[in-house]
Amino acid sequence: MNEKQSTRQVYLATMSLFVGLFGSSIFSFAVGLYLLKVYTSASIFGISQVIGPLATLLMAPVIRIFIDRYPKKKIIAATQFFNIVVLLGFAAVISLNIQHIFLIAVFALLMLLSLASQVFNVAYMSSATALVLKKDIQKMRSYEQMVSSLSTIVSPIMGAALYAVFSTNFDAYVLVQLATEVLTLLLMWRLKYQNLDIHSDTETQQEIEAEPVKQNELQFIWQDKILLAVIILGCVLNFFFAAFNVGIPYLQVHVLQLPSQVYAVSEAAVSIGVLLANVYLAKRKAFRHPIDMTWKISLGMSSLFFVLAGVLWLQLTNQIAFSIFIIIFNLVMGTLIAIMNTPILVWLTQRVPDELQGRVFNVFRTGVQIMTPLGVLICSLAFDYFQPKEVFFLVGVICLLFVLALPRVFGVNFKEDTV
Repeated sequence: MNEKQSTRQVYLATMSLFVGLFGSSIFSFAVGLYLLKVYTSASIFGISQVIGPLATLLMAPVIRIFIDRYPKKKIIAATQFFNIVVLLGFAAVISLNIQHIFLIAVFALLMLLSLASQVFNVAYMSSATALVLKKDIQKMRSYEQMVSSLSTIVSPIMGAALYAVFSTNFDAYVLVQLATEVLTLLLMWRLKYQNLDIHSDTETQQEIEAEPVKQNELQFIWQDKILLAVIILGCVLNFFFAAFNVGIPYLQVHVLQLPSQVYAVSEAAVSIGVLLANVYLAKRKAFRHPIDMTWKISLGMSSLFFVLAGVLWLQLTNQIAFSIFIIIFNLVMGTLIAIMNTPILVWLTQRVPDELQGRVFNVFRTGVQIMTPLGVLICSLAFDYFQPKEVFFLVGVICLLFVLALPRVFGVNFKEDTV
């Protein structure tokens, strides 16, 4: 593969991912709004939000069985085709106008789409070395983060517009999702996989299907102490950062009672920070010491808890001043998240052998999926019983001590690891 072909692959993969993310984000937002408006029940809305992540968590052990046995291109195409079939089946069910099965059908649809999305994400994330040259991996990962942030900013607006136009006409939401799934399938199929089709010939494929993959991903992770430390760091940081995800909205809405416009702008500021940081990362060369960079940024992220706690202890009463502070704070946080996440993804892609990447990424994503809701639950309870400044300070202390202790506990020097 030459440089021109690799660059084309980067843009085509990014476009495919954007179409898929954009369609699913619009659909998720519109469906959530629909359920809130029609059923006026927080419980039904809550179930719709957790049923997908819960299903993907249970699916993780199954994904590891096949994710590295078959060509990634076929797995990705199969998930897109599965989504199309599921959406057509759902459309057929709701056309029957049987009221009491509609909600069950919606929950089943959300669960199946989430399962397919999990398989798609693991297969796609573990196929970077087959799609582009090594020097373009950071650019591709940066573009992926950019389109993810862009879809986060734009999709709520488009989802609200879709609901405003079609209201309770659920067929319209399905049609939009179906159109984006078909387009994503067509774009993904145009990608050329160069190196990872290690199971392409019939004889090898039969051997792979007949025998389990010999090397166990958990043994591989356990033997590579730096890899183990990085995965634990990523999972635990997601747990701690739930304090931001829960605490900042709670602080703005219930404690400081800031205007809803400020809340909307501050939430968008996180995505804008991620977007700007990834524009920078896409244009620069890969970091020579990516894990050391990530570790240092983790220390900086830990200090943000103390900044927030300190501002709350000062008891700022000026709403305008605090509004400006929280918007800038979220912008900085989004920037640091991107500069921390992208090098980790690039490093994992280059560190893990091709035949193990799918399963290792599956372990990483599963760990994050476990720790994130657990962090949200614990932090939500903490904010119910303690003042926000106390919660932020305590989380900051624990997070900082954990990040500082990590290299010593595992006996590793992140600066010695280079790419």
